[in-house]
Amino acid sequence: MFAYTSSSFLLPLHALTRSAQSTNTIRKHLTTLRGGVVNAADAYVIENVKESQSRLNKAREEMKSRKYDLYLLPSSDSHLSEYSSPHDSLRQYLTSFTGSAGTCLLTKSGKSLLWTDGRYWIQASDEVDSSVWSIMKDGQPSTPSIPEYIKSLQDASSEPLTVGLDPNLFSKSFITTLTTTSPTSKLEYDTSNLIAETWDDQPAPPTSLFRLHPEEYAGKGVGEKLKEIREKMAEKNVEVSVYSDLSEVSYILNLRGSDIECCPVCKSYCVVTSDSCNLYCEDYKIKDVEEYLKENEITVRPYSEIHSDIKAFGSAAHSKNKKVWIDSSKSPYGLTLPLDEFPDILVTSSPNPVEDLKSVKNPSEMAGMKECHALDGVAVARFASWCSTSVNKGIPVTEIDVDLKLLETRGMSKTFIEPSFPTIAGVSSNGAIIHYRSTPKTSKTITPQTPILIDSGGQYISGTTDATRTWYFGPSPPPHLINQFTRVLKGHISLSLQTFPPNTPGAFLDTLARINLWKYGYNYPHGTGHGVGASLNVHEGPVSISPRLGNGNCLKEGMVLSNEPGYYEEGEFGIRIENLLEVVGREVESGEEGWLGFEYLTMIPIQRHLIDLEVLEKEEREWLDQYHKKVWEEVSPLMEEGEEAKEWLWENTRPL
Repeated sequence: MFAYTSSSFLLPLHALTRSAQSTNTIRKHLTTLRGGVVNAADAYVIENVKESQSRLNKAREEMKSRKYDLYLLPSSDSHLSEYSSPHDSLRQYLTSFTGSAGTCLLTKSGKSLLWTDGRYWIQASDEVDSSVWSIMKDGQPSTPSIPEYIKSLQDASSEPLTVGLDPNLFSKSFITTLTTTSPTSKLEYDTSNLIAETWDDQPAPPTSLFRLHPEEYAGKGVGEKLKEIREKMAEKNVEVSVYSDLSEVSYILNLRGSDIECCPVCKSYCVVTSDSCNLYCEDYKIKDVEEYLKENEITVRPYSEIHSDIKAFGSAAHSKNKKVWIDSSKSPYGLTLPLDEFPDILVTSSPNPVEDLKSVKNPSEMAGMKECHALDGVAVARFASWCSTSVNKGIPVTEIDVDLKLLETRGMSKTFIEPSFPTIAGVSSNGAIIHYRSTPKTSKTITPQTPILIDSGGQYISGTTDATRTWYFGPSPPPHLINQFTRVLKGHISLSLQTFPPNTPGAFLDTLARINLWKYGYNYPHGTGHGVGASLNVHEGPVSISPRLGNGNCLKEGMVLSNEPGYYEEGEFGIRIENLLEVVGREVESGEEGWLGFEYLTMIPIQRHLIDLEVLEKEEREWLDQYHKKVWEEVSPLMEEGEEAKEWLWENTRPL
């Protein structure tokens, strides 16, 4: 496990890359770190999707015994995490669908439905048994939401329908919407979780240990963070604030872990009161940070005691005429159930104070983000140089080879920990599967005549990276590929160059990245940008750049977001160009203060021979030349003189 002391830290991959550069050794070492699992999706993909029917039969038998007419099962764990450990991947077990977003609805009558968004429509269709599961394309105008669909079933029934669900896997806001939309349906809280009870060979819970996140990169000590949280609590007359989001627990306490693949977190809760701070986790997890927690007066409580303690905290707050703060949008409903007898003390409609503190990076966090992006630029340059040379020499390079080589080149940095998400490497038609994940069964080989979309990133001690490029390593890309790549690039540049006033929600900027595709009747079925954590989860709220108008959160100076327009032609290829951007202050001609813009963090060239230069405007050409100039200036000093990758970087950052 990763372990820190006050004066030094151990980075297993650093030690490894100094002793052996073999990707097989790196992969073996990561397997050890992961408790035997490198790739949770690979390990738990159901090769024979026909097992879905037998698993559904067991689930329906259990539904029958509990007298449920309907049963809901989401992707999330009991912390509403976007990604889950193998132990908590209940929906994946039931459906064989490995994507990160999807909710099942089982009916007593035999219907099995899976809702997922546009990133996963193709993937879900490929992975599930279509004779058993119906894919509901969430986000399509013709697709009802889950509450709406349940209401339609209820309207067709002469009796109230009993809906079973685990309250620890759903937010209060979802359950409120469900009960409001279909008020005559009856909810039953399945706290024992019937799917878990019918999973005979369920993997063991994750067992990683906490490690310290250095204050050099955190920028603030835990005492300062608790002070800021308590100031926000006092403004709302709050005695207790509860945190179940694993990245928020990590942020508050300057701790990291590896309970979930590519997410540096440990399963835990944190409760902050006006005069105390409690960490709820399994006791072995604090082995390497016990002294640190004592020094900072953090009380460690058993993970299983969170619900009973919340009830006790609620009673104490009630007696003081104060409130308990639990963010209803990101906390499991199960955390509020112990407070049913004190409904007046809950503050659930407001985002908790950590959300903004975490999303706006302080100077130390931002410096760390810039540092790791330069290191990531070195790693990707070494990869791209190797890949280009290999492909053009006729040496076979598969999608899985891409994944392993990126792991090797990132592992050459002494501050690299692990990928920030499972690498997406899709050759030709696989690139059109937006969140594709290569397996031995699906892996294709790159040739000089095939494009490949590669979306990858790294978790470093100093920060988190996430970048996408579509590459074509042969000399003559097809005109259609060039046309579509250039349209995507124009949208990417348009957003990068934009200046905007304060209090601008991300939804207001989304069109900028799409307009050059919309002109020709094209679009992409995902958001343009998401927030990114600082050495934390690669997907971070509260902001996004997306057509979903429901997210009214405004961009603020110091936030980090992705800019990733794309184009996907099913059965042919995919294009995505993604940089991470820092939100910065901008001076404007009017002299009005508070205006904002973007500065790029990602330091990876954009392949020039995929661009139709005649279509680029003067300002777009200037942006690209300036971008490549900065990539060379930031990345090349970190490379060795004479290395082949440095020559590749030089050739790929020259002015147009």
